[in-house]
Amino acid sequence: MIRDEYISVLLELYSTKHEMLHPSPSELYKVNFWKIRVNDYEKEMFPEEVRGRVIYRVRKGEKQGLNPIQLALIRYAWYAFLSESESGEEVKKRWQGYFVDKEHDEARRVLVGHDEFFRRRSFFDLVSVVKKSELWPWVD
Repeated sequence: MIRDEYISVLLELYSTKHEMLHPSPSELYKVNFWKIRVNDYEKEMFPEEVRGRVIYRVRKGEKQGLNPIQLALIRYAWYAFLSESESGEEVKKRWQGYFVDKEHDEARRVLVGHDEFFRRRSFFDLVSVVKKSELWPWVD
């Protein structure tokens, strides 16, 4: 699905930017490559008039020192919110798919292995930090 591809590209952009504190010209090429891919997806999926509002929130997250995954989540969530294309729960479920193993996901298992517990906990911690930083668009 196109939204899942968009998430992957966002994660690549912010991970690449994070890895390069003082980028060389060739490293800047990598960052610019991912910026162009992100812009391509955003032009196709979201209205242009909300772009400034979304980027403003992402920059606030950068100033607060949020990690690349949280920055990508903020960007996705604000586009979804401002374009009214997905609810907060839909966004969480879509992103959770990247962090929670669905291979052995039986109907609401109570007991999960340590690795599965850690992945689930990590995802909820990521969302929790975004909410505490007041950069989550939906009021829960």
